[in-house]
Amino acid sequence: MPQYFLVFLLLALTGLSDAQLSGKFCGSASTDFGDFEVEITITSQTTADVAAAFGYDGELKRGTAKGVTFVYNPSNGDIKVTDIQKLDDLIGEISAPISGSDLAYLKYLGDSIQIVSLGNFALPRC
Repeated sequence: MPQYFLVFLLLALTGLSDAQLSGKFCGSASTDFGDFEVEITITSQTTADVAAAFGYDGELKRGTAKGVTFVYNPSNGDIKVTDIQKLDDLIGEISAPISGSDLAYLKYLGDSIQIVSLGNFALPRC
């Protein structure tokens, strides 16, 4: 019986370590509204650096927001950005037709982060 408990404990700890949010996530797409690129680099369990570009016909304006704060719930993968102003400033810098609140709700799936309000647009690890 004790050996089963040990196996269960090891599996539980493995699951907890898998839930840790870390790494860099990137994605890009071409839409009717323009071309965009997004890169999110997790710098701690509460902050990330976000780089983005937006434009038309290959002419992209680039910007970066450093130290964007968020709250992460490892039990369900939900990420809520709490520093919307930094995202708004970044979006203004690149002249994208969205707002910071459009990027405020994310979902961590281990191998990717999804931008919920943009149709669960996936940013895989890069």
